[in-house]
Amino acid sequence: MRRSRVPVAGTACALLGLVGMLAVSLGWWDRIPEAVVTREASARRAATEVPRWVVAAAVPLLHLTVTSLVTTLVTVAGPGERAVAPAARTTGLNVLLVLLSAVFPGVHAVVTALAAGADLPVAPTAVALCGAVLLGVGAAMPAIARRATPSVPAGTTGGPLLEKAVTAWHASHSLGGAVMAGAGFLLVLSAPLYAFLLPDGALAFAIAATTVTAAVLTPFAAMTARTLASTRRGASH
Repeated sequence: MRRSRVPVAGTACALLGLVGMLAVSLGWWDRIPEAVVTREASARRAATEVPRWVVAAAVPLLHLTVTSLVTTLVTVAGPGERAVAPAARTTGLNVLLVLLSAVFPGVHAVVTALAAGADLPVAPTAVALCGAVLLGVGAAMPAIARRATPSVPAGTTGGPLLEKAVTAWHASHSLGGAVMAGAGFLLVLSAPLYAFLLPDGALAFAIAATTVTAAVLTPFAAMTARTLASTRRGASH
């Protein structure tokens, strides 16, 4: 089995992202209350509070966990991924780690700023940030798919089916990347509208969450449909 190369650029960016989040936490530390209210009190329940170290450490720990899981999942690849060129897999992992290293520090900066009492428009900021990530990932996906060439050794059991699966993988990633980039671009363009057209914070957040969820799921739905269509065409021949 061929192993993927070490994602040097992605790993370096992940480390820089962690260092940057540490700097942000230290910069806001004195302005963050010792007990941060995460849910306001109501007539039926008391307020929920967390110590400020949770606010300072939650997103960095999440970044470390997600980065470790992504790296492990790509390294321990399934049969379809093992047929993809290791260089292409490493390139894809580098791109993903770089993007994660951009979005997590951004989220952490927003979370710590809000905890410190800064006045930020949460919904527009979240929508724009998610849109930028989707735009970057979507733009990179077709290029990664083009570099991922089938490599099924002759005589491999189920070789023809595996080649068809890799071909379907290429087609689905090209389509999914285009859809994802388009969805991300629309999110970035629409982000300022939340501040002007939806003054109600709760309503704006609910609509933003629904919109972002749809934008994330739509590319994967398109990829699934394209893969199923390619698989059925291959089975009919």
